[in-house]
Amino acid sequence: MHLSQILTNLMEKQNVSAYKFSKDTGISDRLVGYWKKGEKLPSAENLIIIANYFSISVDHLLGRDETTASEEASSAYTPDEKKHIRKYRFLDDHGKKIIDFCLDEEYDRCIADKETVKPETIMIRFAYLPASAGTGLELPEESYKSLEVKASKLTKEADFAVRVSGNSMEPTYSDGDILLVVNMPCINVGDIGVFVLNGEGYIKEFGGDKLISHNPDYPDIKLSEHDVVMCSGKVIGILENEDFV
Repeated sequence: MHLSQILTNLMEKQNVSAYKFSKDTGISDRLVGYWKKGEKLPSAENLIIIANYFSISVDHLLGRDETTASEEASSAYTPDEKKHIRKYRFLDDHGKKIIDFCLDEEYDRCIADKETVKPETIMIRFAYLPASAGTGLELPEESYKSLEVKASKLTKEADFAVRVSGNSMEPTYSDGDILLVVNMPCINVGDIGVFVLNGEGYIKEFGGDKLISHNPDYPDIKLSEHDVVMCSGKVIGILENEDFV
């Protein structure tokens, strides 16, 4: 496409008259008319002015790239944006660094805002009285409350959560950890579960005839025929910090 046609298309698409172009650039509107008719060609200096004004490359203005004028015009800058670009090009290096810094900061903030999506959440029962991983603590049904957490494979699978009290299950679980538990009346040997033994709650590994502590400083709890023991569920994982809403 000839330069005259490219220039004509750009001016039409961006609603720029020869008078406005002349007023904005200081180039005679009569000379612009010659360019549009193809009667004269712009000088190298004027080619740069035209390219900067329409925010395109000189190569495109000369028809040397594959981008058509209509494609360029479809993504044309607004008058205010072009004004900002012209002002930016006038700045010295110090001024450009300041503008670049502000622009990067605001761009990152806006991108982060757009990418921030509220995560899906679910409610699970949470035993706010801790189950002991040490000496034992009562875990009555009325001690549960609702806890809102981010939805994940583990949190969706869990039926309730319970906080560890004590360090008898270290290093596997530590005091204060919140564990996710699936309701299960019995678990396999080797699984870790929440047990109610003679009315007290424990988090232990099931050993068949005993409840096993992982910390060697704590003895296992031997089970006898006189004990009343019930399994409340199987521990399937820890509620991590990022799981909280």
